[in-house]
Amino acid sequence: MPSNFEEQLALCYEDLDYTPAVLKKLPLFFEQASFFIKENNISVQCYLHVGDIVLINSDEEECIAIIRAIFCHKKGERYLTFIIIDSFKNINQTKLVCPVYRLATNNLRKIFPVSIVKSVNAIHFIHNCKDGECIEGNYNLENDLYIKNLYFFKAV
Repeated sequence: MPSNFEEQLALCYEDLDYTPAVLKKLPLFFEQASFFIKENNISVQCYLHVGDIVLINSDEEECIAIIRAIFCHKKGERYLTFIIIDSFKNINQTKLVCPVYRLATNNLRKIFPVSIVKSVNAIHFIHNCKDGECIEGNYNLENDLYIKNLYFFKAV
């Protein structure tokens, strides 16, 4: 959890045009959540899990992130859902003609309303394991390099 959790949560409430929340109750954390997004004027239900790769609605370039936590917070009589993310940053390198990204764990802002999610698991990454570094699915998390899999597709 970010060290400035309350400050970042207040920014989220401002994004949603709510008055900033006072953290009277602890947030409730979940492993998964479902929500609706609009695609071509049709509401589509999405399922979000901790560890999912998501595209984020951003004014700038395409923003790709990994979900680190999902939580809800009660404001008045409403529960609002938020996510904690780490962003991927393109480091302008390639491996097997695929771009290499660095997981930016020190982003200034990590907490956002779930409504910023544009799509879930539309992009796939492979951990850039080095010789002997990752054994049988146990990844060295100090290695923060990932390869964007350009060859992944969904069979219809």
